[in-house]
Amino acid sequence: MHACGLSTQDFRDHLEDIYQVEVSCELISHVTNGIINEVREWQNRPLNAQYPIVYLDALRVNIREQGQIIKEAVYLALGVNTEGHKELLGLWIKKK
Repeated sequence: MHACGLSTQDFRDHLEDIYQVEVSCELISHVTNGIINEVREWQNRPLNAQYPIVYLDALRVNIREQGQIIKEAVYLALGVNTEGHKELLGLWIKKK
């Protein structure tokens, strides 16, 4: 959520509202900074030239936006490579 533009304060408030968990903005920043390189590596990893099977699907999730809970679609693409292994090709959040 932080990577999608939510501020650390918004992220903290979200965790408290949804899960009744209190964490500091500093902890959120520390965790985010600790994984951001791995996220970027995953986003920029090389993909196979061919995926004989590709599944496209969406998950409906509740997101708090401006004090309201709204449903958003998280689209995903799952490919099956030539060896028969499934790979998550990407995730996208629908934005209005």
